[in-house]
Amino acid sequence: MGRMKKTKDKPLETQLEKVYSERYQAITGVTAPMAKKFIKMLLVQTIKESKRAGTYSLAPDYGQKLIESAETDESVKEMLEKKRAEGVTDDDIRKWWGISDLERRLLLKIDETNRVGLFLKFINFDKISRDEANAMVIKYHPVYGDPDDTSQWTGEDRPIPPELRERVNNYVQQQQSLPLEEQQKKLEAFSSLNARIRNEIKEGNI
Repeated sequence: MGRMKKTKDKPLETQLEKVYSERYQAITGVTAPMAKKFIKMLLVQTIKESKRAGTYSLAPDYGQKLIESAETDESVKEMLEKKRAEGVTDDDIRKWWGISDLERRLLLKIDETNRVGLFLKFINFDKISRDEANAMVIKYHPVYGDPDDTSQWTGEDRPIPPELRERVNNYVQQQQSLPLEEQQKKLEAFSSLNARIRNEIKEGNI
């Protein structure tokens, strides 16, 4: 799911609920009421998290402010340097931080839900172990977060910055047009999609 196009005639929460309910329904095939209920549930969670973190009202040009702050603030400079070491560009920063905090959180929560859904499919229907299911899930879905977080994944499998999300989505969509045999080879060549993304960034393909 990509970012929502902004409109001015409706409250942000209402816009997000409508846009992402429709997208979720189109992707999953569930009924409209089920899609709306699901997205509304995620929105309730994200609103609470955003307000608790004090980031609900961040300015829409926060990305540019971060870039400018890095010139005088060492902590911001260090944070952005870590992201840039992962392939994040200033344009990525502006785009990701150019949407509302609520939408950013909602997008990441939808991604997380998709991973959990695939994990449950693997263990409940394909009857594979939890460890095997975890290993398979990260081959199909990117994991976003702090690259320094090695609590669950290490090495090239560790989280990638969420600022890369739009470029990663575009890459994944392009890959889906390849012959199935080629897709399978690429799937098996790396321990995770994150590892594959890191390699593709180094190769200049993302």
